[in-house]
Amino acid sequence: MKRLHIWLSVLAMLMSINAFAATEYHGQALYGLEGTVKKVKLKTKAKRSIIDSNPEFMNNGLLCFSHMYYDDEGYPLGSSFVIGDNNILEVDVKYNESKRVNQISEVYHKGSTDYQTVESFEYSPDGTMVKETITSTDSKSSKEKSVVMTYSDYSLDAAGNWISRKVSSTTTQTGKAPKSVEFVETRQISYY
Repeated sequence: MKRLHIWLSVLAMLMSINAFAATEYHGQALYGLEGTVKKVKLKTKAKRSIIDSNPEFMNNGLLCFSHMYYDDEGYPLGSSFVIGDNNILEVDVKYNESKRVNQISEVYHKGSTDYQTVESFEYSPDGTMVKETITSTDSKSSKEKSVVMTYSDYSLDAAGNWISRKVSSTTTQTGKAPKSVEFVETRQISYY
């Protein structure tokens, strides 16, 4: 098992070397952002498990403090790294034909248990995110948790990035009654 951890770490490192093949990066694509974003601070009641809710970017679009690797066009594809002694985190990002993220998958190998989370996104014809579904399972208990969030009432800044939106969220979990809430989430965005 230790050899597998070392091999995955080396593979992630080699893949990250490819990150520097592009000259312009699109790390902000993970967050539905446009322009030369420097930093984002998200205020929300939703639990985000896969990607950092408060990202920072270099002036070329590369995510700061990230193990992310990128394609030749500079779009984030995922990451794989070891956490602690026996834990491996793998993240995979998929895009639609408009280069908007349509799925982020995370598998966290912790000892003999795998925890999987899949985040799927739907967009309106104009490219506005209208729905997000987060599904989580673990290999030990086989319990599933699903959160479906629909978005509306967007307010945008001068760059066209949303700074507030209404969220309608419904959570279902194996053996429990569904729970629905509505709230407004906001983002503070600073630019270069």
